[in-house]
Amino acid sequence: MGAFALRDVVDECYWCGRKATSAEHVPPKCIFPELKDSEGINYRKNLITVPSCDQHNLVKTKDDEYLLLLLVVNTLRNEVGKQQFDTKLMRLIRQKPWFVSNVIGNANSIHMFDTDDTLIGTGKAFQVDIKRYDSIIEHVARALWFHEYGLRFRGRFEILINGLRYNSVRSIHKMYAVYEKELFRIQQTLLFKGENPDVFRYVFTYGRKGRVHLSMIFYGFQMLFIVMEASCSWSWGMNMKRRRHNKSLELSP
Repeated sequence: MGAFALRDVVDECYWCGRKATSAEHVPPKCIFPELKDSEGINYRKNLITVPSCDQHNLVKTKDDEYLLLLLVVNTLRNEVGKQQFDTKLMRLIRQKPWFVSNVIGNANSIHMFDTDDTLIGTGKAFQVDIKRYDSIIEHVARALWFHEYGLRFRGRFEILINGLRYNSVRSIHKMYAVYEKELFRIQQTLLFKGENPDVFRYVFTYGRKGRVHLSMIFYGFQMLFIVMEASCSWSWGMNMKRRRHNKSLELSP
């Protein structure tokens, strides 16, 4: 599953180091379409799993569904994302109407603008539980780190681009969108990983001062950019892996 012999120690949870009791899918399995919803296309090929304890896996079902909802209602999505909206999310609404209403019950009508202030349409906006969302993304990032390097992540973690659209202050949204577009352009030269790229792909690259950058793209267009700076005592494993990469992304947020 990974690059280092340390990964042979698979009885430890990727997050806390306690005894692992299950395997966690990274990202959550529910975002990958089932065969019955994908016209026979297998979007669940070789999904990534990491060893996990109950606390960091089995109790996360509601959070997994929350992530699915946020991803598929986002206007930035490809046809696979739209398909998940029409199938998986609609079933979730029928099965758990209270869950969806609690999340998007406060939706308001908005006008949507491009980065040049051109009106591109209307839509609905709702308040996102950012603390909950960031926690979900941190779980995914830490699990991918473990999968990539064979080590639990210890150090500084910061989400710079979270893939969400903002409506409160247009100037902030515009600045965010311009930065995101430029970063997306740079990333076209990178070799992303993931057996199901129309659903999810990711890449670790290396910045300045020992920073590691994790870029993740969901449903073709929803990009997240994360800075992970490992503590010195754990950076040796990262440096071993770094030598094997031929490309680096020089950004210094």
